[in-house]
Amino acid sequence: MATVAWTAADVALDGGVRPAGPPDFGTLPPWLIALGLLGALVVAAPAWALRRLLLRHRRARLP
Repeated sequence: MATVAWTAADVALDGGVRPAGPPDFGTLPPWLIALGLLGALVVAAPAWALRRLLLRHRRARLP
């Protein structure tokens, strides 16, 4: 039993066992951040253009 405990302690000291808690995945890779920003731009640009078009149409109909 002592051998198992010593082996577990050695592995823990070597970093083989991470501490309890939520997993730490580190920072996001730059390409993933760029992909997210590009996706937001692809969604936001048509929405912004449609909003401008609808506002222009609404102003034209006002007396």
